[in-house]
Amino acid sequence: MNVSKLIEAIPSTSAADRIQMRANADRLMASGNDKQKNAALALVSAIDVQDVADQQAEKVAEAFSAVKPTPSDLKAIRALLANPGSTTAELSAACGWKGNKWQSQLSLMCKKREGYLLPGDPDDERDLAFYSGLLSDQDEETNRFTMKPDIAAAFNALGLS
Repeated sequence: MNVSKLIEAIPSTSAADRIQMRANADRLMASGNDKQKNAALALVSAIDVQDVADQQAEKVAEAFSAVKPTPSDLKAIRALLANPGSTTAELSAACGWKGNKWQSQLSLMCKKREGYLLPGDPDDERDLAFYSGLLSDQDEETNRFTMKPDIAAAFNALGLS
């Protein structure tokens, strides 16, 4: 089993194909040799990660369909999609804003839709930085942001990019 090629293909596979991949991997984990078991475990882990990402993308699509984005929301989304790997200040400038307004806007945009985006009690105390992490990844060393790939795909599908 060339597991690296299978793992690379996971984002573009259908749910039915992933179910079959998981069944095959489960069979190998039960009866394969050690190398096959390790490869099967890696495949199942990658499928699990993709399933979670797909669920979050579905939540984003639902959230932004139910609560239409404001012009400022659209600026924040489009700035990140057009400028991956940028700092908050650079993304703010891309929106025509100053300082850290971009991250505040992204966070407030997510907070407004937290009932769709998050499980659990919306009254739980969360800081604004937490909310921006629902849609973007932040490199802790460089403080640069990128849109999560599946979230970007959801925004593209909604015509928000």
